[in-house]
Amino acid sequence: MTRYPNRRTLSLRARLGLITTVLVIEVVVLGFTLQILVFERDVERDLLETAEVTARTVADEVRLQEEPFDRDLLTRSLEAHVQLPPIRNVSVFFLAEPAQEWAATTALDISSQQRTLARTAYDRREMIWGERTGVLQVVALPIDRDDRPFGALAVTVSLLTAQELRSRGRLLMALFAAGATIVIVTLVDQLVRVFVHRPVANILDTMKRAGTGDLSSRATIARDDELGRVADGLNAFIARIGQFNQELQQRIDDATAELRQRNQALVDSHQRIFALREALARAEQVAAAGQTAANLAHHIGTPLNVVSAHLQMLIEEEAKHDTRRLARLRAAHGQVLRVTDVVRSTLDAVRKPTRAEEAVEPGPLMARTAEVVRPLLTASGVELALEIDPELPTIMADPVQLEVALLNLVSNSVDAMKGGGTLTVNARRAGAGLQLVVADTGAGIAPELLPRIFEPWVTTKAPGRGTGLGLSITRDVVIAHRGRIHVESTPDCGTVITIDLPAAANAVAGRPEEAPWQDS
Repeated sequence: MTRYPNRRTLSLRARLGLITTVLVIEVVVLGFTLQILVFERDVERDLLETAEVTARTVADEVRLQEEPFDRDLLTRSLEAHVQLPPIRNVSVFFLAEPAQEWAATTALDISSQQRTLARTAYDRREMIWGERTGVLQVVALPIDRDDRPFGALAVTVSLLTAQELRSRGRLLMALFAAGATIVIVTLVDQLVRVFVHRPVANILDTMKRAGTGDLSSRATIARDDELGRVADGLNAFIARIGQFNQELQQRIDDATAELRQRNQALVDSHQRIFALREALARAEQVAAAGQTAANLAHHIGTPLNVVSAHLQMLIEEEAKHDTRRLARLRAAHGQVLRVTDVVRSTLDAVRKPTRAEEAVEPGPLMARTAEVVRPLLTASGVELALEIDPELPTIMADPVQLEVALLNLVSNSVDAMKGGGTLTVNARRAGAGLQLVVADTGAGIAPELLPRIFEPWVTTKAPGRGTGLGLSITRDVVIAHRGRIHVESTPDCGTVITIDLPAAANAVAGRPEEAPWQDS
């Protein structure tokens, strides 16, 4: 809602008072004006009727007089009619003989309008009304005898009475309008104060208190009218807001508790990531040391075997000739055997002891691994599509090694999708075992490098970004679990890695090299 803090507005009470005042004045003025106009018209009509009656009366009196007419006697007869208030003067004109035309009048001077109207009425033989001049108006009437006109008369009537009535009416109207306005406005103001102002003030006060946070405030419902229903609606609205605040607070508390749980789960996930990373680093270190030891054993073992064989031949040849040389050869052969034992013991020391396998449910393990790597995927702009068959077989496995293997595959896929992409992890039943599929939309693997991808130190990453042992470790874990691993890749399209593991019912205890699913 737009507010205008610098604009001064009238209160509702003041506006209602102003509107009432204007309406009362308009109604009173209009009513009195109409009444005065009607009354003035009636008065004027009465005055004109008086003039007409006077004219007809005078015409009858003149008609009954005998000829010749006596002007003085006729004038005194006319003066009797001038005594009426609205009649100003009466004039009689004898027009039958133009040469003997004369007139009798009560006025000091006969006006030209009287003469003209009298001649017109005589000629037309009908009553004629003249134009109003100020407050005066003239009416002319022909005078006849034996259906023969012989003259006409003119009566001048004054309309001053109607004008005075109009002036007094206007004064009375102003006084009455002022008094009626004061009385009506005062009465309306008191009624508005009782029926409108007080309920509205109570509603505004309740809204103000509710706006400051006092949701227990309620408006008083004095009457069951529109304002009463507004107050009742406001009370219901405030009650709903209070209930909403309680529900909102409860939701906030629930969300806070859920957030704490999620934070704890996130902490647990991070701890698990650290543990897996530590296990992965340890596995890489062990693999690197094992590979180094294997290379060393290969390079040292072969010459030692040759030396040992030659020493054995020399011992056999010198056994019959020189005992002293025989003793020296045997001492040298013993030292060679000791070096060989040292190499073998070194290989045994770098080997990571194998944990006992246990029954593992693949579904929860996959879901847990997905939650562990989800922050890494989100940060890299990779979308995870996790598809887990609800009826997966149980497998016999070392869960930590299996998670490390899966983490290796996911890490390689994320590194292959520099600008983001989609990582699909699928776990489904395949025949009598379990099949895990990890597919990405990354850069793929070059065809010439694909046959050597599981060899140690082979990597597609830039220098310093990888050791080349991740897939080698993963293959070793799969083989240790009597499974097989297969890679398909197309450059610039992505890579698909498939792992097949036997179900627990088909997993026979034995050495990894005896597993039937090893990849060729």
